Amino acid sequence: QLGAIRLQVAIKQGKVDLRVFATKMNTGGLIRSSESGLRQKLSQQGLKLNRMRVEVEGADGSESRLRKQRNGIDMEV
Repeated sequence: QLGAIRLQVAIKQGKVDLRVFATKMNTGGLIRSSESGLRQKLSQQGLKLNRMRVEVEGADGSESRLRKQRNGIDMEV
């Protein structure tokens, strides 16, 4: 089970800023690992993934405090 996932998306001048909130650590990792595929799909639509931030939050919506950064992608753990 993936748990709850919440998205915030902003598109400006063909650049996409994506913020993903997942309630489970494994789900956050799955989303983060799909970044290259998402980048490719957006490119096919004439868009560029400018920033992708994946955060793991509690089921009550509280965000965790520790952040890891990898390949230009922030991931809250």
